Amino acid sequence: MQINNGGTPIHPSILEKIMTPFFTTKVTGNGLGLAIVKRIITAHQGQFTITSEAATGTTVTVRLPLLKQTCKT
Repeated sequence: MQINNGGTPIHPSILEKIMTPFFTTKVTGNGLGLAIVKRIITAHQGQFTITSEAATGTTVTVRLPLLKQTCKT
């Protein structure tokens, strides 16, 4: 799944720290949201990435593996 905002990009110095626990740019933030999301996705063998470019804005990508179902008879 990908979500793109097409808006103002995230500065590279912030982007490199954005998923670090307790890093925040908000006055009232605690900096745990994205760190927790990344940990949950990684625990499920998935990938969580954020890219940001002036021409395209910020894109958040979540990749999760497909669940293999077994037939029980």
